Amino acid sequence: MNEMQPTLVENSFRIAWDYLEATGELGNPDIAAQHLLDTIEIMIRQGERRRLFLSNSPLRCTSGLGWSEECPSPQRNRIE
Repeated sequence: MNEMQPTLVENSFRIAWDYLEATGELGNPDIAAQHLLDTIEIMIRQGERRRLFLSNSPLRCTSGLGWSEECPSPQRNRIE
């Protein structure tokens, strides 16, 4: 299924957010939101379109520890 890009971002973000919220790993919502959006954006720019892959990849950062400032962010690799 081909989704429009805004819908793809929204759906991928929502899946990841809901998972983090349900497991209690969301932590700081601002940090979580920025990391999720940055990661999803970079992956889409690299050609990824699989919604579940887009939503699961940013979750690797939590690994049961919650979000932190030290969490690697794709922000430094952002493609302008």
